[in-house]
Amino acid sequence: MLFSSIFGKRGSSSVSNPLTKKHTKDRAYALRAAIEPMEGRILLSSGTIYNVIGLNPLSGGSASYAYGINSLGKVVGFSIDEDSGNQIATLWNNSSTPSALGVLTGGSNSEAYGINNAGVIVGESDTTSGNNHAFQYSSGVMSDLGTLGGNNSVAYAINTSGTVVGESDTESGTDAFRYASPTMTDLGTMGGVFSNAYAINASGQIVGSFQDSSGNNHAFQDTGGTITDLGFLTGGSNATAYGINATGEVVGAADVSDSTSHAFAYAGNSLTDLGTLGGADSGAYGINSAGTIVGYADVSGNVQHAFIDSGGVMTDLNSLISPTSGWVLNQAKAINDAGMIVGFGTYNGNTEAFELTLGAAPANDISGRVLSGSGKHQIEYSGNSKMRGVTVSITALSGTDAGQTATTVSNQHGAFYYFTNLPDGRYKVSVTAPSGYKTISPASGSYTIRVRGGTYSQNNTFILKKS
Repeated sequence: MLFSSIFGKRGSSSVSNPLTKKHTKDRAYALRAAIEPMEGRILLSSGTIYNVIGLNPLSGGSASYAYGINSLGKVVGFSIDEDSGNQIATLWNNSSTPSALGVLTGGSNSEAYGINNAGVIVGESDTTSGNNHAFQYSSGVMSDLGTLGGNNSVAYAINTSGTVVGESDTESGTDAFRYASPTMTDLGTMGGVFSNAYAINASGQIVGSFQDSSGNNHAFQDTGGTITDLGFLTGGSNATAYGINATGEVVGAADVSDSTSHAFAYAGNSLTDLGTLGGADSGAYGINSAGTIVGYADVSGNVQHAFIDSGGVMTDLNSLISPTSGWVLNQAKAINDAGMIVGFGTYNGNTEAFELTLGAAPANDISGRVLSGSGKHQIEYSGNSKMRGVTVSITALSGTDAGQTATTVSNQHGAFYYFTNLPDGRYKVSVTAPSGYKTISPASGSYTIRVRGGTYSQNNTFILKKS
């Protein structure tokens, strides 16, 4: 049976290293992805940022898993029947109440992996022959998409135009495919042995992996038929791309040694290692238009926790929900442009799908940039260079957080820094000049600011100069 290795062992909340099968901070983030990109943001006040909605299994089910969400908040995945152990593709239509999508003729198992904004769903189901076939589900009808001449196929994603991608057995191997009704097109093996396609964006860019003759997986991006090998992380020789957003930013997992893989992001140059949450492995599965990434990462003891990454900083999603919720979020599989996240975890010890929705908006925000200048230009202007990765700290001088301090760094996408969800009060914001630099604006290297009643204070720029 095909059931891709990227989704791990079926019927278990423990998911293996996504590359082992060749086939195939002090404070939490205040998240407002629906409004603007969230990069490098950190809040002082602790508190619940996400509401957790448990996505119940079908009647008689023992577990549920969520893998896809569209912009309208419709979620797809599958439920496991307690008695038979069969999996049934499931839709949660803006509620925790599940609907069964059924199976292809003669089948008994199905799983749904993707849904577009028109509500068209894709996945896989077994058939009378016992083989698995990719399916498309629309208006209450599940249709068999067929294969590329082999026995099995699976559809992983569908874009707004209705183009489907996945993988299919051929007469000699397994190839990535693109399906635009009524034709399934073989994307080839990119010069390798076999290939898989896992995601497609609205522009038709496709990502996945191919395996070379040495048995190594290469992450690829297909743009109009032009194949780009995305490369490897330092120390590694395998990579797989699982997600792509509207602007072509790619995420996935790549090994850094023979036994360890890390989540990566790719934005046109090379893979960036996103790290872990203190354990060995991680993997990134989804990225939205704001560049916010979700996936899983091991914590100490190599227990998997769902993560969110914004601006290159990985945060455990379990730190953003109520500590008394009864949930442990194990894997986040997808995020939409409204910042809604789906995946699966354990609720009071039982495996269950979840949907995370943003809580109330933060009270006050402070943001700015860190730039380098010549000394002649001590205000922000186009000639100043962006200084990324510079430490900026904030200390509450009054209010409910008085005396508390938090730090962040200027991010990779514009040298911005953010502090959000701040209670009303006065704050001191300071920059730590890197070795060889001094702060010329403000000359003291810090400024004080009062925020009150929902203030969003921008353009607090630090200018540094080589000393």
